[in-house]
Amino acid sequence: MKGLSKITKLLNDFVKTIDEELSIEEDSDFAYYPLSNKITYSLVVSEKNNADFMRSVEFFKPKVKCDIFLWSILHEIGHHETIDELSDADLADSEIIKFFVSNGGVSEELYYECPDERAATGWAVQYAESHTAILAKFWEKLQKAIMRFYKLNHIC
Repeated sequence: MKGLSKITKLLNDFVKTIDEELSIEEDSDFAYYPLSNKITYSLVVSEKNNADFMRSVEFFKPKVKCDIFLWSILHEIGHHETIDELSDADLADSEIIKFFVSNGGVSEELYYECPDERAATGWAVQYAESHTAILAKFWEKLQKAIMRFYKLNHIC
């Protein structure tokens, strides 16, 4: 799709300012893959997932406002930045909860209460609050690239 490589390049340049090991690419959802230090992003996410995720961000009562796309990117970076701080028990608890959520055994809202999800979101909020100027400049460039992508591909 036209313009997608520009978005991905901007995102890669940004994540590398936080950790050179990280890379990012477009996919069907936001995710972090610890074995490859890869983050994926999506330009289309369900409204239900967005609402659940934003409730998890609001739990931390952030002092800054960011677009949900930017919160999502920061959250995935947060997984990378906090994974070594989590105990084996926290990681095991997270996997068990996610297993039950994915199989419909418990409410999807519990997903963002997993220890690893809370840690990633907490990191995202702390980063956003301490890097507001950097994020504002980055978002300005990224938003232009996203809008250009929509225009080039006749979306909206």
